[in-house]
Amino acid sequence: MATGATWSDWVTVAEKLGLSKVVIVNRSNNTLLAKNDNSDFASMFQFKNSWKNVIQGEMIVANWFRACFPNESKKEKDEKTFPMDVKNLCLQYRYAVNEIDELSKDWKTLGTIHLFGSRFFVVHRDERDGNWIVGRLDDECVFALKLTSIWFVVGGQIRGRSSDKDAKTLPIQKLFANFMINVTYPLQEAKV
Repeated sequence: MATGATWSDWVTVAEKLGLSKVVIVNRSNNTLLAKNDNSDFASMFQFKNSWKNVIQGEMIVANWFRACFPNESKKEKDEKTFPMDVKNLCLQYRYAVNEIDELSKDWKTLGTIHLFGSRFFVVHRDERDGNWIVGRLDDECVFALKLTSIWFVVGGQIRGRSSDKDAKTLPIQKLFANFMINVTYPLQEAKV
């Protein structure tokens, strides 16, 4: 590790950047090395669909349906696309998520990643080596870093499109740049 810094020191560095959730996991045995108080990082949790996920899926199906059957009215298309009982069935859909398994996946191909009890949409990644990933869900973000011996996972609030410009939160690009400069590069140089 860099100049005798402890894992708790790295948690503090990430917190000072404005990241409220910080977890460091040992890759060889999947043990938790350090975390801050706000991190609800669990090895297993139940993910339940929300109305937002159902509506996003409905929009994808509805657009496909409209493209395939352009001559039908909007009401006929909407009734055929997603009846209410299908929507309710989608909302009841739950599945188990193991966050350590999420970290073990190939990050070069992921579209979503489940961390800190939520499903984040991947918005940026290391396409060459798959060593880092950026996820977003509304005004929250998650960054995951894969090093030789650890996974360094952080999350926090970001300034969204509708957020107050005077808020203390940063846009996702600025927060990610700060994370890379202050955490990723020093840890890579230390060959952690």
